[in-house]
Amino acid sequence: MDITQQFVLLLLGALTVKESFGYMRACYYTNWSQFLPSSSRFLPGRIPPQLCTHLIFAYADIRATNITPTEFNDIEMYNRINRLKRDRPNLQVILAVGGWAAGGERFNRLVSSEASMLQFARNLVVFLRRHNLDGVNIDWQYPTSRPRGSGPGDRLRYTRLLQCTGWQCLDSKQSWALGFNSAETPFLYQGVLDFAFLMAYDLHGQWEDPSSGALHHAPLDPEVRTFVEGWIESGFPARKLALAVSGFGRSFTLTSEPEGNGLGQEVTGGGAPGPFSRDQGLLDYAEVCRNLEEGNWTRVWLQNEGVPIAFGNTSRGWQWVGYDDPQSLELKVI
Repeated sequence: MDITQQFVLLLLGALTVKESFGYMRACYYTNWSQFLPSSSRFLPGRIPPQLCTHLIFAYADIRATNITPTEFNDIEMYNRINRLKRDRPNLQVILAVGGWAAGGERFNRLVSSEASMLQFARNLVVFLRRHNLDGVNIDWQYPTSRPRGSGPGDRLRYTRLLQCTGWQCLDSKQSWALGFNSAETPFLYQGVLDFAFLMAYDLHGQWEDPSSGALHHAPLDPEVRTFVEGWIESGFPARKLALAVSGFGRSFTLTSEPEGNGLGQEVTGGGAPGPFSRDQGLLDYAEVCRNLEEGNWTRVWLQNEGVPIAFGNTSRGWQWVGYDDPQSLELKVI
């Protein structure tokens, strides 16, 4: 598998959940990937039709109780993604609503009353039907998080929102899949849910106190394994859980040359931006591969954590990144 193929697989963000017919492979397609520099630009036509059983289009926005596109050509993109069904008729196209950029305030207003939640559910069904979409993934980042403008009471209100949405989807003469994203401890299980995506990444990063040092943002052990087991032990059906993984790594700038693997070593902050991702503290998988092949970086497998890291000396100092690759993904999904 060459770098491009690996990048496609991981950029989409593989999500795996056991279903009665086998394994669900849900892939995220972000609407901003079309605006990346030409060598990294990713359009729906590049998605291998046999790769995904479910394709999640991220993101639509929330305005009061309405669902609105976030990019000028989102409607066109819905149509282009639906055309992938010509080669895979059973492909499910799911609309992700919310995301990080939506913030917490819009969701706070939405769940402030029963009437607004019910109206949102009705409007959502109309939107899905109008654009021939097969379901919705509600992504509130994050209910109960005070820095995001939420509080403990939003946990139950979010559960109620999922109930209202699920009932509307079930009662509308045409069935739609309903799922949600969570980086939190288990929510009360509601039978109307078809799946839950566990956001098993971004557990560490440049936003933390630098004294924490360089940490992998998605270690299988102990954090990801404990996260998943907590949901299962709470009674949430394992067959409806999907493990969400990222197609990027979280990077740091070390204060000195790594000692051993550099894990936990002192940092000055986030790593230098990559040429394509262009975000401090983040490198996409293609950038990591390029650094390993062309930049004289070193890959090290963290045996205890079940994930790889890489580091190298650059013009911007010693750079360190924790990421996922085929070896770690295989461990996470088996």
